Formats: sequence, C-alpha cells, structure tokens
Amino acid sequence: MHIGICDDEENSLRLIKRYIEDSEGNDEIYLFDSAEGVRKHIGQGYPLDIFYLDIDLGSRQDGMNLAREIKESQIADGSGGTALPLIIFITGIPERMPEAFGVRAFHFLVKPVKEEQFGSVLESARKAVAYAKSRQTEKTITLVSGSVTNVLKASDICYVESLGRKLVFHLREGVTESYGKISEIGSELGDSFYQIHRSYIVNLDRILDYSRNGITLENGDEVPLSKYKHEDFVKAYAAFLGKTV
Repeated sequence: MHIGICDDEENSLRLIKRYIEDSEGNDEIYLFDSAEGVRKHIGQGYPLDIFYLDIDLGSRQDGMNLAREIKESQIADGSGGTALPLIIFITGIPERMPEAFGVRAFHFLVKPVKEEQFGSVLESARKAVAYAKSRQTEKTITLVSGSVTNVLKASDICYVESLGRKLVFHLREGVTESYGKISEIGSELGDSFYQIHRSYIVNLDRILDYSRNGITLENGDEVPLSKYKHEDFVKAYAAFLGKTV
C-alpha cells in the first residue's frame, strides 16, 4: 500500500512513519515536509492510497487547502469526491476538525497521536482502500427506450429524477431519459446511490454539499432532501464516506 505523510515537523514525520512500520503492512511510505512536495509526487503520476496530512504546514501552505485542492482535482477529472487517497488529518488544532468533513477526510487525529488509536484508524483505512479498489471495475446500467439502447456508467450519474412514468438521468454532462420506476432503478444502481426524496435518487459519490433541505451535486444542480429522509440520509452518507473515502 502507498502511504504518504506530510508534516513540517521532523519528529512528527518520523513518529507516524514508525507507527506505520510497526503495523507490519507491506507499505511504500513517502515523507513530505511541504505541499509542494506532495503536488510534485502526485503530478508525476505516483499513487497514494492513504495520506496523513498536518493542517498547519507553517508558512508554506495550510494543509486543509492542499486537501481541498486534491479533492477538487479528483472531481474535475471524474474520479469522484471519495477517490483515493484517503486523507487522515494529524494536527494540534482540534478546533479545525469540522472543516475535515468539507474535504471528505477519512479521519482526524489530534497530536500527540497515541499509537493504539493510530493503529485502529490505520486498520480501518486499509479496509476502506481495499473496498475502494474493489469498486474500480466500472458498473454500468442499460436503458432501453423503443429501439434505442443507451449504456450509462453509474459513476457518470449525479442523480435520477422521477417525472411521472419517466426517469431523467442527470449526468456529469447532459441528461438522458427512459421509462421506468424509481424504486426499480434504485436497486439496480447499487449502494453508491441513495433515495433522498420520493422523486430523487442521488449518487453519494457526486455530492458536493448538503443542508437540511437540499443537496448540491457536482454538476451544480440542487435537489430537495425530504425532511423525513434527512436523518437517515446523514447516517447513510457518513457510512458511505467511511466505507469508501
């Protein structure tokens, strides 16, 4: 597994590296003391599965901005907001924990990091990476309308809207339509999709933001969130992020 650590404090870098080595995994470990080093590594095409990132990188750059940059790049190239690497923040500033959810961080560790807690989070992250890689085979659905057959990549679908007997598939780019029932298409799409309203199913991997009343998708559309679904949706989305990225 490819694991990166970015921290401007040498002692912290070495401590996290030792914790990973003590876990006895078959890992390639990469150490960075600045955001620039991370950008260069990723830009050259080298993969990272798990990325430990300090929020305070001194005067060079805020780690939260770097995490946001990585996630925005993944969204732009179509790999989704929960793509690898899993980001685990390590910081001495616990007050910034709420910001981690905004960049879909996997976990948040407060310095000084205890080895027992570190090991537990690392084990969960390894399982999440394995799950994410198992989903790399692209799922598709086939829509038939009269004599026209349309094959869609599930990852390209931001949400599905039910309009009477018609289903409208809102994609990352454009829309397409078919006839059918939203309950039936929901079961076909799989566990990356969640019905948030009697007329809407969203791709959890294409969510940018949500509030009590609605959800914003990567294509810029906003769809309503049923008040009766809000609590269950929040739990499902949190579980999805923890399971996949």
